[in-house]
Amino acid sequence: MSNVPIRISLERLLASVRWLEQRARAIGLPPALACLPMRWLCWYYCRMLRRKIVRMHHISGKFRRWLAVVRKMASDARTRLEMLDLDKGLTDAVESTSKSLLELRDCCLEIDTMFAQLGYVSARLRRRQQELLQAIADACALAGVLQAELSAHDDAVLARLRALRAQELAACGPGPGG
Repeated sequence: MSNVPIRISLERLLASVRWLEQRARAIGLPPALACLPMRWLCWYYCRMLRRKIVRMHHISGKFRRWLAVVRKMASDARTRLEMLDLDKGLTDAVESTSKSLLELRDCCLEIDTMFAQLGYVSARLRRRQQELLQAIADACALAGVLQAELSAHDDAVLARLRALRAQELAACGPGPGG
């Protein structure tokens, strides 16, 4: 999915806010009042980032819980012969989530660039963006570990099942005609 429509909308919004600020200065408002629209937009974006950060922590928490389950099942003798992701549905879902997170990261970086191009600098905005980027990086790292563990578990199960089948065939001896 492309972020082009989002980028265009954001560029228009930022341009409108910048125009409003310039018009306010042109009619004689003090700079402290004229920059309020841009500050409000930055404040709103920081609030939105905070919600996204919380969401990233929830996603990371889910990945951690799933990873714990996969590791527990891999070490449990009763489930050592159970495939966890036979149709690769979970792996695909985790991959899709990772792609969405990376798109969100790209969008965040584009917004940072747009604010910078307008000459607007905010320490709070910078901190929030760094927090979001770190939360996304953590979630993506966990996603990669989860995918690797799922794959390793299922590969080990297949190897065990093949070994058991080979033992069964060896115990039965050569078949008729062989």
